[in-house]
Parts: sequence; structure tokens; C-alpha cells
Amino acid sequence: MSDTSGSGFRDAAQNHQGSVQPEEFDDPADDVETNQATPDHEDVLHFVRRLVGELLGQDNVRLSVECLALATGISYMGDSMTDIARRYGVTRAAVSKRCVEFTDALGLAPSRAMRSTKARQSYRRRRMDELNQQNLVP
Repeated sequence: MSDTSGSGFRDAAQNHQGSVQPEEFDDPADDVETNQATPDHEDVLHFVRRLVGELLGQDNVRLSVECLALATGISYMGDSMTDIARRYGVTRAAVSKRCVEFTDALGLAPSRAMRSTKARQSYRRRRMDELNQQNLVP
């Protein structure tokens, strides 16, 4: 931009005509209403006690921690239940059962790595129907 003082050129940002005031935006967090209350210290402590109690009650704590990580989605590294089962010499069903026990005991929803509660109920009903047809269920 040419300078009227005869010194040549100057930065357009120094000219009041070239300056623009930043537009103010609303904080998107202000628009979001949450129905969940922030947990207080006692709620968190109670949850941690339950969690530690669940882990201490397990025979294989390392396996249980991996199942907990899968069930909660914490540090889920992409290992399947089959991979975890193979690593610890148990069945995939045993891993699944342990994951379900954690979600039930801690009041958590199943993670993406698990079947939904509805799907599990459906599979269970279908299996019971098969066994009933074969007269294997008393």
C-alpha cells in the first residue's frame, strides 16, 4: 500500500482501513446442556473402590485388567477377545464373560468391542431354543 508521507510503502495492516476487528463467537460449550451432574469426590471414590474390589476378586489380575480395558474402551489397542484369550490360554467366551461381568458390576454400557446387551439376549434366546428342540435343556 502506498504511503502518503512519501516514504514508499507500508503494511496494509497499519492502515485503519485495512484493519478488521475479529468477530466474536459464542462458546459452543454454552449452548450444550448436559443432563449429567458432575460426579463428586465420594461418587468417584465409591466407583474406584468397586473397581479395585472387582480386580482383587479375580484369579488372573492381568487378564482381568485387559478385559476391563476392552470392556470400558480404555486403552483399547485393537486386540480382539480371541487375541486376549489366546494370550492367556482361555476361551474367547471366558474373556467375553469377564468383560460382561465388569460392565454389569460397574454399571457400564458395553464398549464398541463388545456385543450389545440386546444382541447378547437375542443370541441367548436362540441358543436356548436350539437346545430345547434337541431336548438338551431340562
